[in-house]
Amino acid sequence: MPSPKIKSVPVLIALVVVLFFSGLRGASAASGERSVYHVVLTGMINEASAQWVKDGINRAIDEGADMVILEMDTPGGTIQASQGLSDFIFSDLDIEVVAYINTKAYSGGTMVALACDSIYMDRRVGMIGDVAPVTPTGEMLPEKVQTVVRETMANYARRRGYPVALVQAMVTPDYTVYRLRMEGDEEGAYRFVRDVDMEPWPEEKIDSIVSREVIVAAGELLTLATPEAVEYGLAAGGVTSRLHLFDELGVDAGSVERIYLTWTQRLLTFLNMLSPLFLIGGLILIYMELNEPGLGLPGILGAICFATFFLVKYSLQYAELFEMTLFAAGIALLMIELFVIPGFGFVGAGGILLIFVSLVLMLQQFRMPTSPTEWKAFQFNLLEVTGVFLAVIVGLLLLVRYMGKLPFLSRVIRTETMANAMAYSGVVSDEGSGTAVASGPVGDIGMTITTLHPSGKAEFGERQCDVTAEGEYIEKGTKVEVIAVRGSRLVVRRA
Repeated sequence: MPSPKIKSVPVLIALVVVLFFSGLRGASAASGERSVYHVVLTGMINEASAQWVKDGINRAIDEGADMVILEMDTPGGTIQASQGLSDFIFSDLDIEVVAYINTKAYSGGTMVALACDSIYMDRRVGMIGDVAPVTPTGEMLPEKVQTVVRETMANYARRRGYPVALVQAMVTPDYTVYRLRMEGDEEGAYRFVRDVDMEPWPEEKIDSIVSREVIVAAGELLTLATPEAVEYGLAAGGVTSRLHLFDELGVDAGSVERIYLTWTQRLLTFLNMLSPLFLIGGLILIYMELNEPGLGLPGILGAICFATFFLVKYSLQYAELFEMTLFAAGIALLMIELFVIPGFGFVGAGGILLIFVSLVLMLQQFRMPTSPTEWKAFQFNLLEVTGVFLAVIVGLLLLVRYMGKLPFLSRVIRTETMANAMAYSGVVSDEGSGTAVASGPVGDIGMTITTLHPSGKAEFGERQCDVTAEGEYIEKGTKVEVIAVRGSRLVVRRA
């Protein structure tokens, strides 16, 4: 049997190791080493990733850190998310924020980097620039949007001491930017000037130009590799690794605490990119459910889609009780229009409008736009939600056309029900649906086969239909007349 002293050896070794590293940490603190947090931003800059970076910086501030290193490898992102993060960093934070571009930081990534206190880039592959605001299809946005982005970045450049003309040339390709050396300038001193800024110069000032070099010609957007960015004064230096960066900043690698993305933050970032798909799927599934009696699989799946969308937007502080209440009110009005009020009128239109408005508000962190950038984001959100509604219509058309060929969907919902609903609501015609639907049901006479209180079923010839009585209870076996069509349901009264 082992001696008790032998058993205690591992415990003593562990205690010595703990005390050793605790002593190192205490010695580091006593020597005044800077406390540094390391945050990594990769991929597209969207609401989720921008919020995560803000949370990381706030955490560093709350814990008394001296510096945040924001490592970036990003092709850019949305104007709203990029400028929101940039303005947050550019505000008077009680901490130094250093941008480290380990590969590239184009578009919104450049905007974020310029907002930081200083920029370091990978010496071999670092790239920065090309901040032209474009649509999702790659088309250049109009001058009024370029002006906002250009002036925002120029403001960052003035505060940080970067060449303003170079920063403006990253946004708009309409300028030629020169590097000039003027008479009286110190040796090695240059100035960067746009052609439009030189036009009003007097002749004697033009004559004092000693050398003129074109940095970027009109028609081109400025993009810089690390050597040029350092030479032109946009980057503080080029490094070969994180450890090299730590040396440049005078930071001990052991004092750097890296803030990792938690699994919930990774999941939120991924799900946020799928938000339009959740909306499209949710609207289609809810439409299917409203046109099918009882609570079925489409209704459950639709509820899951919307619940996921709401949860993501709520977690990212985009959706609050107000927006969710608007959406719920819109659904309620649609259900009233479908099952209570005959015909399609103001109640149904109001429900669609409330749903539309609530979805737009859930894509932005403001109620009404008050700045040019917010107006542009608002217009983009309107287009996105409009696109979602159009995609829903296309999805329903495809569903009606091909549902019969998909055995699983055929078991979930009846093809005739969907076709009738689409035809009656004017989305498709009877001929275009590819499915036999009732034609001209208003005025038809049938017999109730269940009690209507107020909804139930009635038989018209050999066809059984879901019907709703007009404000009364109707007993089974009563003759009824169709007076209107609501979705897949017929509104009837006693014949």
